[in-house]
Amino acid sequence: MFFLCGFLFLQAQISAAEVKIGVVDIQKALAASKVGQDAQKKYEGELKKSQTEIDQKKGEYEKLQSTIEKQKSSLNPKALADKEEQLLALEKDLKRSFQDKKEELRRENMRIVGELVGKIRKIVEGISKDSGYTLVVEKNGQGVLYADPRYDITEEVVSKFDKQ
Repeated sequence: MFFLCGFLFLQAQISAAEVKIGVVDIQKALAASKVGQDAQKKYEGELKKSQTEIDQKKGEYEKLQSTIEKQKSSLNPKALADKEEQLLALEKDLKRSFQDKKEELRRENMRIVGELVGKIRKIVEGISKDSGYTLVVEKNGQGVLYADPRYDITEEVVSKFDKQ
């Protein structure tokens, strides 16, 4: 009986020695890769372009608002009501444009990030198979409270991602 317990214990240790675990920080790989950085720059450019468009509409709104304030006392009630109605329409358009653009950029960013993360996962899978990893976990994933940096393959993932 003692021999059997010792054999099982030894077998468990041998099996444990064969397990190779890796850790990857997908967000870091995305941010550190050339493709990820290019995608971020493109997103920021689109954001800046959208902000310029919104600022232009905001300028039109502020100009009309200023005109109304200056002409308030000289305009007849009908003309003043028309200008205020025009101002309200511009305000609604400005808010709608802002929300629409914000949502459009968010969806596009999520689509691009999703595609890039998919590519990174394929690279992780390839590295895992080539290097004999039994298990690779995401560093910032739920459940990973600590990971020894020696097992972090993020840099290798970034390197292969940049080469593609």
